[in-house]
Amino acid sequence: MPKVKVDRYVKVQRHFKDKKPYYTINLFSENPDEQPLGTHKQFPFRYQTENKLVADTYAYKISKCLDIPVRM
Repeated sequence: MPKVKVDRYVKVQRHFKDKKPYYTINLFSENPDEQPLGTHKQFPFRYQTENKLVADTYAYKISKCLDIPVRM
């Protein structure tokens, strides 16, 4: 049985608290055994920042370490 390639990626998400935006970085991984197919599980990093550029840089560094893409 061929090995199934699992879809994984890092994503920066914007949230709001007291009408101020902040950004978090999350790892998403597809679970091929779960129904419906293409369901992704979210694994949040304990990282928050109010600066989008810092969040994008951090996500890029994580993606390079894990050898996975960053999705916007």
